[in-house]
Amino acid sequence: MKTARLGLAAMLIVAGPLGFTRGLSQGLVPLDDSAADPLLPAGISRDTVEVSGQYAYLWSLPDGTQVIFNLFKQITAVFENRFYIQEPDRTRGIRVEGQTTRSVGELVRLSGTLATLAGERCLTAVQELGAAPGSEPRPMLVRASLLGGRAPDPYTPGIAGAATPYNVGLLVRVVGRVASQTSGSFMLDDGSGAIVKVYSNKTVANGSMVGATGVCGIESGAPVILTRQQSDVMIY
Repeated sequence: MKTARLGLAAMLIVAGPLGFTRGLSQGLVPLDDSAADPLLPAGISRDTVEVSGQYAYLWSLPDGTQVIFNLFKQITAVFENRFYIQEPDRTRGIRVEGQTTRSVGELVRLSGTLATLAGERCLTAVQELGAAPGSEPRPMLVRASLLGGRAPDPYTPGIAGAATPYNVGLLVRVVGRVASQTSGSFMLDDGSGAIVKVYSNKTVANGSMVGATGVCGIESGAPVILTRQQSDVMIY
């Protein structure tokens, strides 16, 4: 005899100030285990975690967890094989593996699988569930010594020895002097006691004062700034 059950896809995990609360999603009914789930996008299983609210809380879940974002997130950077999204209030951002036809500033709803690549939590096997117009994202002005931050949970790597809030994946801006340069990047010293690597093809001179806007990423355990275009680097 066939049996019906409610899997995790029928549980609404709501991210709030104190974490997750669980309850049955409205409109979901027991499903036959042998049948395809008509309530979920293609490729998403019943064991998917549905997230409403800020996704900072879902990072307490292990890699391999499938998630659905019910609220829109803003695209802050688009690179060749990945892009970044963040909360509209700029509290948390995340790397998304894969290409997108969307532009910086647009809002998207996504589903995907949590993973960790090169020290960054990210989404893989991503599907777009919806999109909406947005506005140009605003970077946060940050000292180089505050970039990266401590690990916010057991599954998300932080910067060793860091005591500041986690900000990897967010659009940031750092202002300082160019300490050195190589092809495709330069080192920026803002006087805070830390020097950060900035990825950019813009030509800058050693000692010049510049402002660099980009996403805070991780490379070999250290924070880096990933600029999106040459105009992200302003020479003063």
